[in-house]
Amino acid sequence: MSGNAVRVGILGGTFSPIHHGHVICAQEARIQLELDSVRLMPVGSPPHRDLDTDEDPGDAHRLSMVKLAVIGQPGLEVSTAELDREGTSYTVDTLAQLVDQEPDTQFTLIIGADQAMSFGNWREPEKIAELADIAVATRVDNNRDEAIAEVIRATGGKEPLPFSMPRIDISSTFIRDRVYRGETVAHLVPAGIPELIEEAQLYR
Repeated sequence: MSGNAVRVGILGGTFSPIHHGHVICAQEARIQLELDSVRLMPVGSPPHRDLDTDEDPGDAHRLSMVKLAVIGQPGLEVSTAELDREGTSYTVDTLAQLVDQEPDTQFTLIIGADQAMSFGNWREPEKIAELADIAVATRVDNNRDEAIAEVIRATGGKEPLPFSMPRIDISSTFIRDRVYRGETVAHLVPAGIPELIEEAQLYR
């Protein structure tokens, strides 16, 4: 791959709903790692857990929320690669497909420190490391060194790219709980998402 390859980050997630923490993570990775763009990729069928109906309002609604989240965000895009593919969404399969379709692109998989700590449980972590760089969002007060060490161990020696993430204590679970209780989430999610949640009666 040439030194002039386009550098694209991939941030996957259930995004039910996507919130400011996801957007901040994507932008910090893009800026600090000098990526050309970051694609937010809603997971299709996650391998490690089933999405119950309270948690998953359907692919179309999750995708709509991600599309709203990237409006006005430089360098952020939406990918439907996993939603478009049938069967369980394994990251290694997704990256293999992307690399095959875009051989001149250098992909960077963006994961959180918690995900990094369990990276050895992912399908074919060594193959993932061959297909893409691995970027780990870290905080000084979190298990930064342990997370990096686990990725190195799981991939057979590939050094991840750490980037700093400010402490954002927001989770999709917290937001869904607030919606269920009838409380506002307007300050927790990007513009347009509260209205979509209300109109579609999501997370009730």
